[in-house]
Amino acid sequence: MKKLKLGFLSLLLLPGVTLASPEISLGLSDHSLSFAVSQSGSEGQWAFASAQITDDEHKLRQAEVGLGVAESLSDQVAAGVGLVAMAQTFDAQNTDFDGIALAVRLSTELKIPGQLGLLAAASIDYAPGITSIQDLDSYQAFRASIAYPLLSRGTIGLGYHNIQSETDSAEDDVTVDEAVTLQLSLQF
Repeated sequence: MKKLKLGFLSLLLLPGVTLASPEISLGLSDHSLSFAVSQSGSEGQWAFASAQITDDEHKLRQAEVGLGVAESLSDQVAAGVGLVAMAQTFDAQNTDFDGIALAVRLSTELKIPGQLGLLAAASIDYAPGITSIQDLDSYQAFRASIAYPLLSRGTIGLGYHNIQSETDSAEDDVTVDEAVTLQLSLQF
């Protein structure tokens, strides 16, 4: 696991990726706490690292790092694509599973017109069996959020995520986590 963590960190240090605007995000659901650090660049590049800790036994459920690029399609809409390396551990059918996958992430952000200045975001991750190892045959995740700007450098909002994995031994996809979260983000 130590080599895996070092590999994730090295992705964030790839040469030629100039990033600025660091952001720290916290998410809280009824059964987990998530923490993320992300950066975006002036030309649309982005990088992040995140971790999710569960309430039961306070164990790490999932860790991710990713790199990608986003393009503004208009003043209100941006779309992006990137690669996400993730590791997860979960229980299903009274069995512990561990897995590592390299996924493609498609994302979009939308500034909702109006006086509130709401921001909506969504992303989909997918890793086929060829990029999934250990107990995983595939991995998919859907995330969506809506946020309200606080001051000039922060947001508070609600998010939803559904993370599913297919394993070597489970007959159907296993829902690793599904939750509504309260989210707080601060940009520096």
